[in-house]
Amino acid sequence: MPSASELIGIGVDLISWGRAKRFLARHSFQFVSRLLKPSERDVFLKTQTPVEFFARCFIAKEAYFKARGGEWMGEAGFRDIETVMEKKDRFRIRDRGFRTEGHFFEVPDGIAAEVFVWKEGDSL
Repeated sequence: MPSASELIGIGVDLISWGRAKRFLARHSFQFVSRLLKPSERDVFLKTQTPVEFFARCFIAKEAYFKARGGEWMGEAGFRDIETVMEKKDRFRIRDRGFRTEGHFFEVPDGIAAEVFVWKEGDSL
């Protein structure tokens, strides 16, 4: 029997480049790393554009949480899910039991993310 899929939400979030830069300047790497999955931390440490990479991960996860109903899942919730960059403007969020499609778009002096989330399973 094929698995059922139900759209459970659409989430949007945005951040200005200035706010992302200030956040990274204010917080230690240990704090930032608590918001990223190990695979994301590896990319963050190696990228030539850490502010852009962090901002994209952060807003993708924020948009995902909003699509899931807006309940804050804490730092562990951020760390337990993974932002998978597919193309410069496309991403997915890896979280068991959910399927996602997301995209980034430019806003004045910043970046925004929109994500669609489906609950997957045999019984909904």
